[in-house]
Amino acid sequence: MKVYIDRATGEDHISDAFEYEEIHEGAVLKVKCKWGKYSDNEEVQLAGANPSAEDGDDDGAGDETKERRLDIVHHFKAKECTYMDKKGFKAWLTDPDNMGRWKEYVKENTLEDKPNASDEDVAAAFKAWKMLSSGINAEYGAFRRSL
Repeated sequence: MKVYIDRATGEDHISDAFEYEEIHEGAVLKVKCKWGKYSDNEEVQLAGANPSAEDGDDDGAGDETKERRLDIVHHFKAKECTYMDKKGFKAWLTDPDNMGRWKEYVKENTLEDKPNASDEDVAAAFKAWKMLSSGINAEYGAFRRSL
């Protein structure tokens, strides 16, 4: 199984168990997920496991309450980012220090993907990132609802 790790944060976000497509020139992965009922204390049950033979609970979770959430959110224990509103997001995007860090991040990743990339390739990748971030900012409400 492949686990995809965010290059910026180092956190794992998805695995190849989920269907996905690359959008915005590969800057974003759009992942297909589905709703389900999950419990925080839910154990992963491997195919062919026999809980009664392994001193497990025969009747499953019992009276435990299950919550409706997306499967990818449950499996990777993702948390909603609640500390930033549209105004804060725009300020964060346009902050000169962040722009410098993002430019360096885009350059490093472009050169990692294409070791012989030219300065024009790096500039094009950064322009694509700026267009993506501007689009997210313009459609902030719809973007938040789509998460």
